[in-house]
Amino acid sequence: MGGKFLEPTVLAVVSDLGGFEDILIESDNDEDNRERHDNQSKPRLQKVYKLGYECLGCLKDLKNFWRLDEENDDGTVARLL
Repeated sequence: MGGKFLEPTVLAVVSDLGGFEDILIESDNDEDNRERHDNQSKPRLQKVYKLGYECLGCLKDLKNFWRLDEENDDGTVARLL
């Protein structure tokens, strides 16, 4: 199986695993919940990794692609990952 046919499918499955999202953090308190000395709460953005809705299915698909790659000697899936 050629790489030009597998590449879009494998990359789509990998991208569906999840990704980073920006989360707005409203309070800016210290770790022990004491307010900072400036007494102002400034909202900030934090990047958080979120799993995709079909993450388990994506992992199963990747496992199947990997097995397909083991049967062939070209190693297309291994190169894509």
